[in-house]
Amino acid sequence: MRAAADISARAHTKTMCFAQPDISEHVLAAHFEYLCAREGSQRPAYVPVIASGANALIIHYTANNQLVRDGEMVLIDAACEYNGYASDITRTFPASGSFTSAQAELYGAVLAAQKHLVGLCSVSTGHSLAQLHRLSCDALGAELTRIGFELPLGAGTLDTLYPHFVGHPVGIDLHESSHFDRNEPLKAGMVITIEPGVYVPPLPQFPKHFHNMGIRIEDEVLVGEDHPVVLSVNAPKEIADIEGACQGMLGLEPF
Repeated sequence: MRAAADISARAHTKTMCFAQPDISEHVLAAHFEYLCAREGSQRPAYVPVIASGANALIIHYTANNQLVRDGEMVLIDAACEYNGYASDITRTFPASGSFTSAQAELYGAVLAAQKHLVGLCSVSTGHSLAQLHRLSCDALGAELTRIGFELPLGAGTLDTLYPHFVGHPVGIDLHESSHFDRNEPLKAGMVITIEPGVYVPPLPQFPKHFHNMGIRIEDEVLVGEDHPVVLSVNAPKEIADIEGACQGMLGLEPF
């Protein structure tokens, strides 16, 4: 699983460098799959999501047929299968190579919540995946309030901004087991995804400078007794690292 995640992580990094304004989403999808295949991946683990701009507000967007515009972000939810094991990674990056101030602010809010949740993926915390989801709502709510969203008590508005579950088990299948109990405490050796996201529709109750932004950050996390291990650690997610990848400053060729 670490090998599958490493192949996918390198493909994410190189696709950030390859992307540019006016390129088609389907070209990015093809390039990502080529990069994985070249490293020995037998197939994609799932149909990729390559969502630029407002397309990222569609959670399972797979049309992948629009042109990337200058100033937009690109959300890529894509990963490979390697020797029977799936991987699952999502990254969001600026097509132009640098985040705008508003993009960086919203991205930083999602990243702070995601890193907090990853840190809770150990047996010692006693949490279940269902509890992690509730904590993800709390963390995102606090971060969004900090950057200017006016969220009421209760989940109504947050459900609009964050309409999916925080994660799922992954292994030899993308969704490892249909018998998994979200309310059971996490066990050592499990691999789960942690993937909070925020998707801001152009509605008047949300700050206008965040309208039509969709950001998701997804890692594969191996649950440990006391500490988690992020299997997808080589996919950039810090703002400086993402901008470095986009601008070709990490020393990797884009193909």
